[in-house]
Amino acid sequence: MAEEDHHEDDGLSSDDEECRLPDGSIYNYDHFEELNAGTHAWDEVYGAPLSPEEAAARVPPGAGGAIWHARLVYPPKAGAARSRASSVLDKDGKLKPRRPTPAVRAGDFFASLAKTPDGRYIFCGVLNGWPGLQHLEVRAITRRSLLRGGFVDRLWDADSSDDAPRAPSGGKGSVRVTLRGAPWTDLGWARRSPGWTFWYFATGATKRFVVGRDMIDACRATGDAPRATKAHIFVHRFALPVGRAESAEQRLTNHSVVVVEWSHGRYVSLIELGNRHRLGCNRGKLNWLHGVEAETLGLLPTSMLCPWVQSRAEARCTDVPFATVDAFLAYVDSHTGPGKKFLAPVIQCSSAVRIVYNTKEDIARFVVNYMARDHRYSKTLRNCQYFAGDLFGFICGKKYVKPFNTTLEALYAPRYHTFLYDPSLFNVPAIEDADHGHTAAEVEDPKTPVQNTIHEALARAKVSAASAIKKVL
Repeated sequence: MAEEDHHEDDGLSSDDEECRLPDGSIYNYDHFEELNAGTHAWDEVYGAPLSPEEAAARVPPGAGGAIWHARLVYPPKAGAARSRASSVLDKDGKLKPRRPTPAVRAGDFFASLAKTPDGRYIFCGVLNGWPGLQHLEVRAITRRSLLRGGFVDRLWDADSSDDAPRAPSGGKGSVRVTLRGAPWTDLGWARRSPGWTFWYFATGATKRFVVGRDMIDACRATGDAPRATKAHIFVHRFALPVGRAESAEQRLTNHSVVVVEWSHGRYVSLIELGNRHRLGCNRGKLNWLHGVEAETLGLLPTSMLCPWVQSRAEARCTDVPFATVDAFLAYVDSHTGPGKKFLAPVIQCSSAVRIVYNTKEDIARFVVNYMARDHRYSKTLRNCQYFAGDLFGFICGKKYVKPFNTTLEALYAPRYHTFLYDPSLFNVPAIEDADHGHTAAEVEDPKTPVQNTIHEALARAKVSAASAIKKVL
């Protein structure tokens, strides 16, 4: 369903001072101020709308565009009981910056709107201190209905309302605004380089961070054209702070990464699948590199600095300064244990790379093709272990590489073919995201309605079976 008819929780309880990223690490909004944020502006910006023409140029009309939801916050009345809005306010009553679901005071939001010549309303500013959330078209304003459970009352809609968007009277209840980026923002981080992939060249004298299809050309431009010689699937759990016990789910959460060794023997590359925007909201922190968070953060494009999206994926490729996998494992061993980076690290499998097209440029093209065919991320249906099995099996000529977690074996089906073919000639599977309101219209494989119903029923049955197994464990 597009632009949801119900409000979802923003993921924070009323007592949360910290929240946890999808990888298990703690997201502390104050930590941004401890880093050199490079050239990015991290402050909230409100009350300075662009001219109508400039706003229209920043957000052209058209379908598509990333959908975001934000909470409109009203000042609590003196002596009032603690409300949902209190979860995004600090002890001084100020909004906490960079919430997973962005929050903005209603007065600041409506003072930041520009009306375009074609009648659209554009938010102009930096929403909740997220540099990637700028220049967004207002699509709807809704409020949680007190009479219809989790459903909402639609207070304003871009397609049907004649008046300008305005703050609802009373300011009571959970009020949410739905926003949409420019049409290209649903295709990648860069307008001219689509694709939810990046390659971080972190080993040279000058580090570079390249996103989208441009990473294919960047790999070719290195000049040395290294060939992949060996590949390994490295698996680990995420370490928690000292004294914090793992939950049952965390004990079953293993992250899989493909480690590629190259013919020149100067570094290895780590290739993985994860939740979208994780690197930006995790302050440039990569477990594979230690002590370079500020430098990495300064290299990220502004469009990556926004809340993570749990139902969408990104592919990450990182060159790390270890000549062999053994040198990499020595680094892992030094950062393994409670309060560090890793728990229970292991090499699941290793093999020579057998595919003929095995240059760095070839590997980059395979990853771009794979991600362009399917943008989804799911803990049970499309995750890091499936991607690692697909990539390792494809480049090493292995028929079937099982996920590390045995509970996922019944759900996994190899998709080696998606590395090979031109993604522009295929449709993209639908994404239904309760938190961000996206629904793509296409499905990848042409099925009849009956086949689609059977396929969806089987997928739900597999998920139910996996959940039952997890409870037993």
